[in-house]
Amino acid sequence: MYPDLVLTNANVITLDPSKPHCEAVAVKYGVIAQVGSMEVVEKGIGVGTLVLDLEGRTVLPGFIDTHVHLDDFGLTLRTVNLEGAASVEEVNGLLSERVRRTPKGEWVLGRGWNENKLRERRLLTRWDIDDVSRDNPVYLHHFSCHATLLNSKGLEASGIDRHMKPPAGGWIDVDKAGEPTGFLRSNARFMAPVGLNGVRPRPDLATLREAILIGVNEAVKYGLTAIHVPSADHDEIKVTQELAAEGKLPLRVTLLPKVELLDHVLKLGINSGLGDERLRIGAIKIFSDGSLIAKTAAMKEHFEGEPENIGILNDQKVFSGQIMQANRAGMQIAVHAVGDRAIEAVLDAYEAALKDTPRADHRHRIEHGSIMPRDLRERAKRLGVVVSTQPELVTRNGDGFQASLGDGRMEYTYPIKSMLDEGIVVSGSSDCPLTYPDPLKGIWSATTRASENTGKTITEGQRVTIDQAIRMYTVNAAHVGFDEKRKGTIEEGKLADFTVLSGDPYAIGPERIRDIMVEMTIVGGVRVYERA
Repeated sequence: MYPDLVLTNANVITLDPSKPHCEAVAVKYGVIAQVGSMEVVEKGIGVGTLVLDLEGRTVLPGFIDTHVHLDDFGLTLRTVNLEGAASVEEVNGLLSERVRRTPKGEWVLGRGWNENKLRERRLLTRWDIDDVSRDNPVYLHHFSCHATLLNSKGLEASGIDRHMKPPAGGWIDVDKAGEPTGFLRSNARFMAPVGLNGVRPRPDLATLREAILIGVNEAVKYGLTAIHVPSADHDEIKVTQELAAEGKLPLRVTLLPKVELLDHVLKLGINSGLGDERLRIGAIKIFSDGSLIAKTAAMKEHFEGEPENIGILNDQKVFSGQIMQANRAGMQIAVHAVGDRAIEAVLDAYEAALKDTPRADHRHRIEHGSIMPRDLRERAKRLGVVVSTQPELVTRNGDGFQASLGDGRMEYTYPIKSMLDEGIVVSGSSDCPLTYPDPLKGIWSATTRASENTGKTITEGQRVTIDQAIRMYTVNAAHVGFDEKRKGTIEEGKLADFTVLSGDPYAIGPERIRDIMVEMTIVGGVRVYERA
């Protein structure tokens, strides 16, 4: 039988040690049927075979991002983008345009502001943005995604005043007089009545559907053939399932249900791995602490210049119990853990759960793993824990990390090379929409660790090789999702998922990886994106 698709005249980097390079690949029924030289593969071409002459372009196994907030990605593209704002004045200018188009009394939503990029070099307060609109509540999601800013009208609409106590796992910033500044950290951001994750009003199913479609169709433009979606709620699972049934998911999706659904998942007998090649259930997602950027990560030592701030650790008894329950049920578990105090607590919980119910190949995950000194890395390796981390956060925010942590702790902040060299399986991800789901940018970040603000290298010793970085988004990402038999390398019998690049990342210096373009994304032998 003739193949459905043949990629020929290509620089195919298979990441398969037994056959690391080839010139051509044949695909049948969405699966890789043959890998070899042009001469050998082209002999099988017949009637109905689509032949793509790639003219020397590079083909890699399809990129996988193991941490994408899919609904937030699509929805935040509709809010005011403040990522490029360099001053309070620019923030207000961008907001003013949206306020003019927003009816009186409705929320104005923005995202991505970063005090490290503002000329004022400080957190915004409600008084900075009050003059933009006295009639509209304003909600500005911090670029850390773990804090937000409300204007005075927004505080009023949320019922927040100087007498309001923050919820567990959050706090409300106040000035010297005890008045709320409008900046809400971690769980306090949920006090604003604007819905799920504090990013936007709670969408109806039609809006959510549109957002997810926007998200998946943007993701393939970055060469992604598969993504993991953490903290998926009831509606997101429902809508994504409908889109999969309609054939409208251009890439493969693994949903990580939020822990609030754990009882329902277990009562239904659902386990990690349920689904098919297009849509599957993965790990159960749990939170243990906040954000390094927002200084709410649970730390063993205080943040620089803030002697009383060691971040926020969520109720350890609660999340440890959730870990125990999920492990007993045979679920894979993924826990958001950023600070070293949180990571230690999560490893304690994993160790207790595995002692209670031993499992040989659980692949329990730590999401982020930002502050990982050697002793915690050794425990993670011994326990068989894998890490899904975000290299781009170092290049985007490393200067801020340096100021918050000091030189000593920076040596083990996002210690990706140390983790890899010590045998921990580390996958690459974006935490989109915290950053865009761009594996090439992640690979550049992991190999250079170059500050986007100053160009200086952030912790030189944690730069990884190009091969290590590429494997984080292919081989390692497949392993983290129990998908190594189907994804991650270009081998006969595996899914025909490919990322076609304009250049060979192995043949150029790390600094130039950002110049490479995604030419084509192929999922199951079907072109789902092609650059014009």
